[in-house]
Amino acid sequence: MTDPDGDCEVTSKESTVSFNIPTKPHDYAVELNLQNSPRVMTDVKGDFIAEVLVTGTFKAGDTSTLDPAGGRRLPYHGAGLLLVKDESTYITMARACLSRDGVLDPYANFEMRDAGQVPVSRYQIKLPEADRIWLRLERRANHIYGSVSEDGTHWKSYESIDAALPETLKIGIVGINSCNVPLEVKFDNFSIFKKTEIE
Repeated sequence: MTDPDGDCEVTSKESTVSFNIPTKPHDYAVELNLQNSPRVMTDVKGDFIAEVLVTGTFKAGDTSTLDPAGGRRLPYHGAGLLLVKDESTYITMARACLSRDGVLDPYANFEMRDAGQVPVSRYQIKLPEADRIWLRLERRANHIYGSVSEDGTHWKSYESIDAALPETLKIGIVGINSCNVPLEVKFDNFSIFKKTEIE
């Protein structure tokens, strides 16, 4: 487990990991020079499917702690799967919620950072204001797929992100809070399936 600033409550019990993230900005955004989000990572090699159940109340507050003057950065809650090549190149599939003029906008956020830039940012899949959302990341060679489910059975998927990534990467879970409301989130049954395990 990694809590770079040492100010998040991070607990683990059996198959559940919990993050309690305070209102100080906690993000994993190389373009902001800010990568202090709590996370749990492990190595993964070759093709895989990673899944996790994300539970919590995602209700971003009315003020961005990254941009309290009300500029281009909106208040944000996010938590999900993180696939990392290095500090400047990585992919996230997150359950997310923005606050736009006090109106909540929950959605599935599928993004890539590549050498510090953001060439891919997908946010078209809208989510219900539900307590439980399942997330999935899948690698097939140089194609990365992000999917989301309300019940763990029926999935909605984004078009793949295509990237020339090395054989071995880091994968895990991450929590992000950049608003004036703390984020309490639980990750259940984080699992990595390899081809040899599911044939």
